[in-house]
Amino acid sequence: MAFLRQDEKGDATYLRIFQSYRDPSGKNRHRTLFNLGKASDYSPEALKRIGQALTLGLPELKKSSIFV
Repeated sequence: MAFLRQDEKGDATYLRIFQSYRDPSGKNRHRTLFNLGKASDYSPEALKRIGQALTLGLPELKKSSIFV
């Protein structure tokens, strides 16, 4: 399952898309799929589309179609 997370570093908030998985020993882990950059670079509509794509499990997250 993929999810969007905000990380605050200094004055800026950064967005990342993570994936949950289990390692070979069965422990839950997260891996970074995409580093999206600063949250301020995205419009509310773009963030809504990203959230919908993650919720619906769309196979492709193309920057040209979802992130603008």
